Amino acid sequence: MVVLRLCVRLLSIVSLFIMARLLVPEDYGIVALAMSFYAILDVVTTFNFDLPLIQNQQATKDDYNTAWSLNILMGLFIAIGLLIGCYPIASLFNEPQLVPIFLCLAGMAIIQGFTNIGVVNFRKELNLKKEFNFEFGKKILSFLVTVGAGLLLKSYWALVFGMITNCLAGLILSFIMSSYRPSLSLKSWRSLLSFSKWMLFTNVLLYANNRLMMLIVGSSLNTKILGNYSMMKEVADITTVELVLPIQKALFPGYSKLTDDKPQLAQVFLNSIAMIAFFGVPIATTLAALNEHFVITLLGEKWLSESWMLKIFCLAGAFSLVTGATLSIYYALAKPQIVTAILFIQGAIRISLFSYFIIQGYITEALLSILVTAILSTALSLVISCRLLSLPVFQLLWPLTRTTLSAVLLMASLLLLTKWFPLQYNFFIDFLSMSVMTLIGIVVYTVCHFSLWYFTYNSQNTAYCSKATGAESIIIQLVKPKLSALRLRLST
Repeated sequence: MVVLRLCVRLLSIVSLFIMARLLVPEDYGIVALAMSFYAILDVVTTFNFDLPLIQNQQATKDDYNTAWSLNILMGLFIAIGLLIGCYPIASLFNEPQLVPIFLCLAGMAIIQGFTNIGVVNFRKELNLKKEFNFEFGKKILSFLVTVGAGLLLKSYWALVFGMITNCLAGLILSFIMSSYRPSLSLKSWRSLLSFSKWMLFTNVLLYANNRLMMLIVGSSLNTKILGNYSMMKEVADITTVELVLPIQKALFPGYSKLTDDKPQLAQVFLNSIAMIAFFGVPIATTLAALNEHFVITLLGEKWLSESWMLKIFCLAGAFSLVTGATLSIYYALAKPQIVTAILFIQGAIRISLFSYFIIQGYITEALLSILVTAILSTALSLVISCRLLSLPVFQLLWPLTRTTLSAVLLMASLLLLTKWFPLQYNFFIDFLSMSVMTLIGIVVYTVCHFSLWYFTYNSQNTAYCSKATGAESIIIQLVKPKLSALRLRLST
């Protein structure tokens, strides 16, 4: 699942960097504005029926057919909403280009609703090779269409055509790759909604914590700033938040099979959090520290003036990584209402602060409010997770503390290195400088992390430091047999 997401996001990064040089911020702004309204309709109709199908190990054919039928109805609802609202919204924002975009998005919603529900079994049965082929197949086709249309049209239509291709490819591949053939039925709607109603609330709150920010920026500021905001957030999400999604998809069905063995579930949870933080936090920290080098090298000079946004988004993404890693445990334990509660608290604080600062014209402070609320939600989620699994809080926090201290040292070293490797506004020189600084930062982070673990491992008070839990122990257990085999091979 991690390889899948890396491949998908690699294509996204390549597409993003190509399109960033072909299009202007205004193009991204108009599509981001249209997608914000699409997301409003999508969020109030997305019940994530795949989750109860995975969580319920005895789901019936009626459950699958009902889920497919409800997805079709939700797609039609989105399409009708877009058709009704296209002209009023275009007039409200004085953007006539929104009308044809909305028409295309309406067709996309209908196509997506008919996707075969049988693909849910790829994850439920942990047949992740099929999941890889399905998701990567959609992405590669979408990538080819987006880049090809971008080279030919050099307009925002390339982005729209790419999204439609992704949905159409998903529809076709879902029926090719899954032998399940759904039929229209609503027999199990009550049992599905008993779980999925919380997913609706969660999706609304996720929208409020993400897409609503774009609407606030778009309504108060110009499309150029919105385009910069959208681009920097997308880049940050690719390298931070998106990293945890494939792990969540794999952990959720795995957690669901361990709910009857709480000690084993708790240990798997601890190891998962530690590993996600170990690999995800330094990526976010490095990108935050080298934001100017990254932007000018891979996006172009026209995006450089707003590269500071990338720094804040990446730091917030580092905390969101840890928060996101805890969500699967709530779903596996059939407690989706906890996710809803956490997102509600975060959203209430974030939207209030963000709106206030944007109205006052304080863009920097508005983005900092995203970082602050990300920290608060992470702390809250970790405490609740420990209570559910009967874990001492310190047993979870100490591995994360090692990661935090190592990330602080990483950030300090990279900021120092940027003084020695300033921007030269030359692609090859700046790319080489960024690569060298990144390699040095990786060494600093790894040495610091393992040093802290080593001293903990050899300390007398190891009972509270949980020396057996942590990314370092897992990595050593994975690497040690391979090194032993290599040493034996070399000796012979």
